[in-house]
Amino acid sequence: METVCVIPARFESSRFPGKLIEKLDGREIILHVLDKVKKSKIPKIIVATDSDIIKIIVEKNGVEAVMTPPELPSGTDRIAFAVKKLGIETDYVLNVQGDEPFMEPELIDALVSAHYKNSSIDIFTAVKEAADKEIDDPNSVKVVISENNSALYFSRAAIPFYRDNLQLKKYWVHIGIYHYKLDSLFKFVEISPSKLEIIEKLEQLRALENGFNIGVIPYNYSGFGIDTEADLKKAENILKKV
Repeated sequence: METVCVIPARFESSRFPGKLIEKLDGREIILHVLDKVKKSKIPKIIVATDSDIIKIIVEKNGVEAVMTPPELPSGTDRIAFAVKKLGIETDYVLNVQGDEPFMEPELIDALVSAHYKNSSIDIFTAVKEAADKEIDDPNSVKVVISENNSALYFSRAAIPFYRDNLQLKKYWVHIGIYHYKLDSLFKFVEISPSKLEIIEKLEQLRALENGFNIGVIPYNYSGFGIDTEADLKKAENILKKV
């Protein structure tokens, strides 16, 4: 079995345009992400972008980049377009978000290994236990998980609602990483954005609404994505302390 990593790198983020080329510790955010993926066991990395600037930065650092249309509705659509355009032959495709500079190589390898062992699952992703401040933060996507570690729903809201048994209170937060079976990836992008996806602005809901199964691995992860300028400042402060 083989996995190729394709990192979606859209320039015009709605909350923080151009964030992937913002400097963090003197280097662009997208390069921090590439550094982490390079330390994993993934043999091939590609960046799928709609920006000439990002393409130049990535290629100067020894990683292949492919241009994709800016109007694609999601990162997953961007990845599938790149895989088809390049004619990549692989069994699985890994999606690491381009705004996750603290992504851990160990998490990547654990996710890939879990999917190889459960190859009937369409998509695998990861979650971490939510900190108190993340529970009501719409930028932290909460996940409800079944007894067999399958995702039941993703939401920007605090779910589930604990009416009773507050001593059991626990929330899971989604980590921005996916591992797709190749045929599941292609089937996914043939489907139009779903109602729940449009409402919550979460592409993984398109998969759930259309019957895809999403496996989940819990992981003790302290990293976070750069969604806002405040996140960038937080990341800078963390690296100053290292």
